[in-house]
Amino acid sequence: MTSRLSDRPRLVVIGANQFQLPLIVKAEEMGYETHVFAWADDAVGADAAHRFYPLSVTEHAAILEVCLTIEPVAVCTIGSDLAQLTASYLCDHLGLPGNPLAVTQQATNKYQARLALRNAGIACPQFVRVERGETPDLSGFAFPLIVKPTDRSGSRAITKLATDLGLEAAIGSAQQS
Repeated sequence: MTSRLSDRPRLVVIGANQFQLPLIVKAEEMGYETHVFAWADDAVGADAAHRFYPLSVTEHAAILEVCLTIEPVAVCTIGSDLAQLTASYLCDHLGLPGNPLAVTQQATNKYQARLALRNAGIACPQFVRVERGETPDLSGFAFPLIVKPTDRSGSRAITKLATDLGLEAAIGSAQQS
């Protein structure tokens, strides 16, 4: 698609994977000029966007710099915790409506979210956070257990264990992802 700015309202989309593609297509159909930021690998939404920027969704400051010239009316994303952090950062810095970054950080961190739920009296699964090099105290836990990273989405690095065999490897995988 074209790369020049038009008179249409500009929408920034963070991410261009298969989850973002329907969002990009729908926004274009609705008359928005879409400016999409994502790393180029697997960026299936790049061709559907009005303008694609091959920047990692974690490059907050670089994306913000471009957004200041775009002057979007909104920033959005779907299907990605990592991209949601960037969207919230941009909304905070551009004065656009959105979830505050501090709230998004808490909601997208599995450990912080579970703490908030528990502290609010909302039932959630039993959990424990394991720091690098620690051996978790699993007294009071029953198998099967789920080991997962605190900051990933899409089932990345999640392991279901029927016994404690493989626990150390599962924790290592979750911490390295």
